[in-house]
Amino acid sequence: MLTSVGVLLVLALSLLVPLPREVKRVLDIADYVICAIFMADFFVLLYLHKNRRRYLITWGWIDFISSIPIVDPLRWGRLARVFRLLRLFRGLRGSTGLLKRLFLNKRETTVIAIILTMVCVAVFSSVAILIAEEGSGSNIHTAEDALWWTLTTMTTVGYGDMAPVTTLGRAVAVLTMFAGIGIFGAFTALVASLLVKPGEDETTLDDIAGQLKEQGELLRELHGQVKSLKAKPSHPSISHDAD
Repeated sequence: MLTSVGVLLVLALSLLVPLPREVKRVLDIADYVICAIFMADFFVLLYLHKNRRRYLITWGWIDFISSIPIVDPLRWGRLARVFRLLRLFRGLRGSTGLLKRLFLNKRETTVIAIILTMVCVAVFSSVAILIAEEGSGSNIHTAEDALWWTLTTMTTVGYGDMAPVTTLGRAVAVLTMFAGIGIFGAFTALVASLLVKPGEDETTLDDIAGQLKEQGELLRELHGQVKSLKAKPSHPSISHDAD
């Protein structure tokens, strides 16, 4: 849903707002990336759908043609994709159902969030640096230059072959650095969580809870036995024979 809305915003900006040529090229590159995601999503849905013919007749053909980035009129077919996702959102009973689904698949949700955030930051920083450095004598002139500078800044590599010279451009660089540190920090934490798995002899919280439950049942059983012994009447004859 986020990529569908984002690509519609990109399309609206490209067609309705007079933007510099290189800025439009950045938006076009972003559109190609999102269309690749849409095309992959189409083939996955086609593979997983039980009735593929029905899917192709109802929504599949719209998903397919809206994933073609070359023909501009076909891009407006992504509105249908948004409407379909809104129906899915309604079927999940609003934000509560969606959040439950997201928390059930935390790792997948984290991966998607990292990818979307990285794409958004890359597009925003590339566009912002082109606008900020326009006519300033900087060596960031083309869309490729802006994307290269953004990626090297996000990863904190900083080759130094391209650098902003204006105050606004340096402010964009600072924001891009902090965003990149956060993105790759989250990615590193995700990889660490996938590699570090609990050992076989490691006690988990569920194991501790199960042991406490067993101990509680044993204590209740002992308490019942002691209570039953106290409730039995005494036998003088047995006491006399014992004496």
